[in-house]
Amino acid sequence: TFPDGETYDGEYRNGLREGRGSAIYPDGAKYEGNWKNDKKEGVGLYISSNGNRFIGRFANNVPEGEGIEISKDGKIIREGIYKNNSFQTSKEIDLTKFLPEHIEVIKAIKLEEAKRLEESERKAQEEAERKAQEEAERKAQEEADRKAQEEAEAKMIAEEQEKQKKLDDAKFNALFDLISGNKKQKLINYIFNGSFDKKQNSEKNITVKIFDEEKCILGWEDQWNGYIKLLWKNIDPSSIEIKESNGFKIINLIGIKEIAEVGIKSKNLPSNFIQVLEEQSLFPPKSEPKKLKSISLPVSKTNNYELYILKRSMKKLSQELCKN
Repeated sequence: TFPDGETYDGEYRNGLREGRGSAIYPDGAKYEGNWKNDKKEGVGLYISSNGNRFIGRFANNVPEGEGIEISKDGKIIREGIYKNNSFQTSKEIDLTKFLPEHIEVIKAIKLEEAKRLEESERKAQEEAERKAQEEAERKAQEEADRKAQEEAEAKMIAEEQEKQKKLDDAKFNALFDLISGNKKQKLINYIFNGSFDKKQNSEKNITVKIFDEEKCILGWEDQWNGYIKLLWKNIDPSSIEIKESNGFKIINLIGIKEIAEVGIKSKNLPSNFIQVLEEQSLFPPKSEPKKLKSISLPVSKTNNYELYILKRSMKKLSQELCKN
């Protein structure tokens, strides 16, 4: 027992602690291991007053070389190389350089550490899987909600469209019943000029015409008796399409048989007519007429068009008035 209360039990040489021995310090810390010249030297186990342990090599009373620090509750704090009581580098220590009783302690702690790590990884995996499942369920619910919302909106739009269609049908039918005179002529007037009573466009270079009443060939002719003739009974009503392009409307027509004959002669056509016809290689005028199963045609640049009237005028011709 030393004056400061430290106690020592072990080997001496020349009055100094040397060899194997254990010490208990006034603060409750303990050391078991090798000594030299009255200092901790070689392999030893140091238990601090807070219960943490260090097993490793000592030099001049402090950790020096390989060692491992273990917490009070048996968890590895760090393992590797120490220099002058300071941790330097992580590495797995060489157990063959340690005392047998220390080896058993370290192995047992590492085994527990491996079990803890495995358990921690298992729990982390389970937690990750749980979160992934929750996320998948959340996304599935969001997708279901989105689809339900889209379906509800689509249904509402469809209902509104059907309601509008019925209203437009009723309005057009009432309007059609009021039309006097040649109804085919009035409808083709509207299709190309935006007015039931207007045969010519505003530039007066296109005149709407019935070429053959019986065969229902209707279209327009230019100033030089050139023409575009449409055989309305061959037009597929379901193919009728109206598009907007650069501020004017274009009608697309398709048939199983030939539906159009193009024999334009005049170069003095409205600019939108020229643009659309050029895209189909139907302008400038050709020497021979051209027959087609499909055609895109511009209509007059006017704000007078009601889309529902334009669409129903074409279908009225192809479905009813010009039906075989």
